[in-house]
Amino acid sequence: MTEKRMQEMLAALSSGGIHVAGDFVMEKNIVHNVEAGGIGFQIVRGKESEEEAEERAETPAPQLSPAEGRQARDEELCHFVHPSLGDEEARRVHEELGNLVRRQSVRDICLYLTQLKRNGKLLLPQSVKMAYAELVRIGMPSGDGFSEKTFQKYYKN
Repeated sequence: MTEKRMQEMLAALSSGGIHVAGDFVMEKNIVHNVEAGGIGFQIVRGKESEEEAEERAETPAPQLSPAEGRQARDEELCHFVHPSLGDEEARRVHEELGNLVRRQSVRDICLYLTQLKRNGKLLLPQSVKMAYAELVRIGMPSGDGFSEKTFQKYYKN
């Protein structure tokens, strides 16, 4: 949800004599490849008191660090992550795979995928095309040395 859209919604709420107290935020969580989330705010009938208005005006909007901004992106977890892993562990495995595919050769990527599968952290598909497409989606280059043919040579599920 864009900042402009949030402002429009706040304006519509406040024009009807309704005061919105607290933070107006959109939450989005991805749990085992299922999206869950919503918009949270508190509605109080009547006008905002002067104290509340001054406090709200003095409170700066929170700024996200680059690391927090990266996590806050609407990024879908890798489809290979084993469903038995908890949210934090699944996110960690996803980030580990993202770093791996951006920095390593196809041979090393395939060896590490096999190792993670043995450790029970990944479920690898039988289809080489599906596996290749998913790794490209999470950041693996698709140019020279990273073609599907090269990937097929090393991929063992």
